[in-house]
Amino acid sequence: MRLVYACLGFLACSLTSEAIQIIASNTLLEDMAREVALPEDQVTGLLPLGVDPHAFQPTPKQMQRVEEADVLILNGLGLEPWLERATSEAKGNRLRVTASDGIDPLKGNSCSADHDHADHDHAHAEVDPHAWHDLANVLVYVGNIEKGLAAANPTRAAEYAARASAYKARIRELDTEARARMAALPPASRRFVTSHDSLAYFGRAYGIEIIAIAGLRPDREPSARQMTRFVSQVRDLGVRAVFIESTSNPKIPRLLAAEAGVKVVTELHTDSLGPKDGPAGTFLGLFRANLDTLERSLK
Repeated sequence: MRLVYACLGFLACSLTSEAIQIIASNTLLEDMAREVALPEDQVTGLLPLGVDPHAFQPTPKQMQRVEEADVLILNGLGLEPWLERATSEAKGNRLRVTASDGIDPLKGNSCSADHDHADHDHAHAEVDPHAWHDLANVLVYVGNIEKGLAAANPTRAAEYAARASAYKARIRELDTEARARMAALPPASRRFVTSHDSLAYFGRAYGIEIIAIAGLRPDREPSARQMTRFVSQVRDLGVRAVFIESTSNPKIPRLLAAEAGVKVVTELHTDSLGPKDGPAGTFLGLFRANLDTLERSLK
């Protein structure tokens, strides 16, 4: 549903402007959309804070919100199969924006990331959907969001473009900062362990080696044999820390850290924003908070 606002000019002529309803599939995209959207646009997200986006199931009430929206923003790359299925049956004439369109995706392992294929013969490569951890990809996200909002509200296209341009400038500035801060880490410290394989884009972009306990899906747990191999790998490589992501089950990472004798760090945000009044309350805040955590823990 669109809301129409009347604006009276100095010469008493009136201009008509429309505010659009935008719904994003997760908290990260919700924040990006809010940066590009006009102040009068209504931006909401489907997922609550801290919820794993891989296996979320929308309620009928949430799907009603999707049907009423003017624009639906998805990540794509297989992150939201639950929403792909639901929207194929949903009513409404919403414009659908896939934020990752145009990104060359990485491939990930569907099981664990220790590359021991003998341990999981059924393993197969999947597209890695976590492209937002490379800020160069986020520039693509923002460009796609801008185009989508302009298509839904063409009379305000120039304003969306201006807001997107200002946001992109901040993204580029943070990207430069991230490269400098990660490059300043001692070479032997530029590696760590995470709960699941969500930071491959970050590792490639910023020169960090990341060992993931699980594959692309955080609900996959390694076998006892794989855990033994992980422990040996962590010790042999001199890994300093195991990072537990805010949306992941901490049981296996804590067990691995205890067995390997390394510290556990719990302040890493990958798939969801943190509380709005916290350092990870926005996407750029989340990214910088992760840089702070990595820098502090790996030095």
